[in-house]
Amino acid sequence: MGLGAARHWAAIPRAIGVTTIAVPEAGRPPVEVDGGGKVHMIPRDLDRLDAVLERTELGPALVTTPAQTIYDLTMKSAQGGMPAEADAAVRHLLAQVTRTELAEVVEARGRANDALRTTLAEMGSQDERS
Repeated sequence: MGLGAARHWAAIPRAIGVTTIAVPEAGRPPVEVDGGGKVHMIPRDLDRLDAVLERTELGPALVTTPAQTIYDLTMKSAQGGMPAEADAAVRHLLAQVTRTELAEVVEARGRANDALRTTLAEMGSQDERS
């Protein structure tokens, strides 16, 4: 989810050594990784995430869809401690998502902040990928 999923979808550079992963329980501190990376474990209801099974360098993993990733990054851009990179990732991911796909994620989650409502409005009635 978040920055990690954005990296998977090639929306941010691999050189960014921060990622966020969804975990079922709160209270887990960030983990420092050898080589300078950091993994933030974010409590989420895993059944409510729009995720797909993807092949990664470390093996199969669930990764939030581009639309869910936009939702996560827009709702909490500071999560993971890199809000500028989160904002850039959203801009890059928008080319991979239709307004309908993003609206479905928003509807399923039942809430949207001002930034997400603005993003949807800017997408207009576009329903086809460019």
